[in-house]
Amino acid sequence: MKLLDEHGRLFGRVNLVNAVVALVVVAAVAAGAYKLMVVEDTGVAETGEVIVTFEVRDVRQPSVDAVSVGETVYGFETQIPLGPVVEKRAEPHLEPVVTADGRVVMAEVPGHFDLFLVVRGRAAVGPRAISLSGRELKIGIELSVTGRLFSFKSTIVGLEETGR
Repeated sequence: MKLLDEHGRLFGRVNLVNAVVALVVVAAVAAGAYKLMVVEDTGVAETGEVIVTFEVRDVRQPSVDAVSVGETVYGFETQIPLGPVVEKRAEPHLEPVVTADGRVVMAEVPGHFDLFLVVRGRAAVGPRAISLSGRELKIGIELSVTGRLFSFKSTIVGLEETGR
């Protein structure tokens, strides 16, 4: 008995194309069942203290003065407290400038600052993410923050877990 007959049937009974399609379907169903049945151990999030550093670029002196150490910072969209400001630091804002000889140098912009706000909060600390007030935090994420006298679009530039 031949493996394939003159009509392309496997062992004279099943069309080869149909057999391949059936095998692919069975494999896909088995892979889907495995994915649904096997639960990955991702661990459980625990509550811990985190220090988050927000950078607010290119603000003027009144914006710097609007923030007070000890003041509670809120997420703008949710108005849920993120935590108190434990440190505020303003540095001169720098912009690239082309010099007369064609070099590009970083120069201070008079009256403009980059503001750094360090906030301490209680967060859900898991093996894959840190969430503060329902918002996942990662360095580089832009987050709008607000307080009594300010509202800024900021970037997270520091994230540190300090304890559980």
